[in-house]
Amino acid sequence: MLEVECHSGHRGDEEPRLVVLDGKRLAAEVIDRWYHGAPGCEEGTRRIFKLRLEDGRELFIEQETGSGVWRKRPESPVGRTEES
Repeated sequence: MLEVECHSGHRGDEEPRLVVLDGKRLAAEVIDRWYHGAPGCEEGTRRIFKLRLEDGRELFIEQETGSGVWRKRPESPVGRTEES
């Protein structure tokens, strides 16, 4: 599990603003975001974010929409490219 602090945007969806990695709190900028899973189905649906951290690293994280649990992803999701 990953510690993520969020901010509610104009649509009410929470957006990551800070992550805790290796005990360090790092500000995060959302570069890209998308959903993965069956449309209209909460079960198994994930919100995926590509972040740029204040130290310059890029990070992919995901949140299970049902449980709200955040996880770090090892890489870009299959089928998703930088241009998508």
